[in-house]
Amino acid sequence: MVFAQLNALFAGVLFATGDIVVDKVPPVRFAALMYLITAPVNTLWWWLTRRGYLPRIHPRPEGSGRRFTRHDALWVGIHSLCSVAGIALLWAGMARLETAVGSLLSRLEVVVAVMLGLAWLGERLSRPQWLGLIVTLAGAAIIRWTVLAGEPLGFLLLVLSALSFGLAEVTGKVAVRTVPVPKLVLIRGWVMLLCLVILAQALEPGWQSLTPTLWGLTVLSAFLGPVLSRNSYMLALSYLPVSLVVLLNQTQPLYAALAAYLMRGEVPSRQTCLGGLVLLIGVAVLAWRHIDGARRRALGPSQATGGSSP
Repeated sequence: MVFAQLNALFAGVLFATGDIVVDKVPPVRFAALMYLITAPVNTLWWWLTRRGYLPRIHPRPEGSGRRFTRHDALWVGIHSLCSVAGIALLWAGMARLETAVGSLLSRLEVVVAVMLGLAWLGERLSRPQWLGLIVTLAGAAIIRWTVLAGEPLGFLLLVLSALSFGLAEVTGKVAVRTVPVPKLVLIRGWVMLLCLVILAQALEPGWQSLTPTLWGLTVLSAFLGPVLSRNSYMLALSYLPVSLVVLLNQTQPLYAALAAYLMRGEVPSRQTCLGGLVLLIGVAVLAWRHIDGARRRALGPSQATGGSSP
C-alpha cells in the first residue's frame, strides 16, 4: 500500500514540477534532460537490485533465463518507442494546460489500454466495463467542453499521449512474457534517452542554458518520475494485486492538484473538479474490472508493465 501511494504521490508532484519547467524549456528537451539523469540512475538501481542491496522490483516471468531473441528485441523496441511518443506528447500537452487538467487527462490511458485489449488481444468488455467506459468519456467531455475551449491542441496532445501510453502498456505485456521486467525497464530507459535526445536536437539544435532553479526542478522531476515513481509502482506490484495497485494509482491527480496549488497557486475550476471526479470514477471501474479479469485468466501481476509512467 505504501509503495502504491508513493507512486501516485511522486507522479503527481512530477506533473507540477515538470509543468513549471516546460513553461521555459521546450517539452521534448525537458524529457531528454530527465532521461539523461534517470537512465544511469535506473541502471545503478538495477545493479543494486541484482546484488541484493535493494528488493527485487518484480518476479521474473517463466522462461526469462533464456537468451534475448530478435522477437524479444522487437517487442521491447516497440514498447520503448511508444513510450517515447507518450512522454513527448505528454509534456507538449502539459505546456498548454493547467497541471490538474493534464494529470486528469493522462488517466485516459486506462481507456486506451482496455480498448486495445478488446481489439488486439481478443478481450471482452463486461457490462460494468461498458458503464465505466461511458462514464469516463463523459468526464473527459465535461473537461473538454467546459474548461479547454481555448486549448484544443493541448487536449488533443494529451489524448494522443494516452493513446501512445496505452500502446506501450499492451506491447509491454507482450514483451514481459519472456523478458524480465527489470531488464525491460532498463532497456526502455536507454532507448528513450537516445530517441529523445535525437528528437530534441532535430527540433531545436543546440542546448539551451538553464538557470539553477530550472536545473534543480529538472533533476527533481527526473527522480520523481522515471526513478522513484516507476520503481515504486514495480515494488507495489511485488506485494499487491495489480488491480489494486492500478486503482490506488488513480489518486495521482489529487496529488498533482495539491502540488500545483502549493507550488504555482493553481486552483482547479468547478468544471475541472466535476469532470475529473466523473472521469476517475469511470477509470476506476474500467481498471478494476479489466485487470481483475485479466488476472483471473492467468495473466497476473507478473505481466503488468506499470502503465503510464514518465
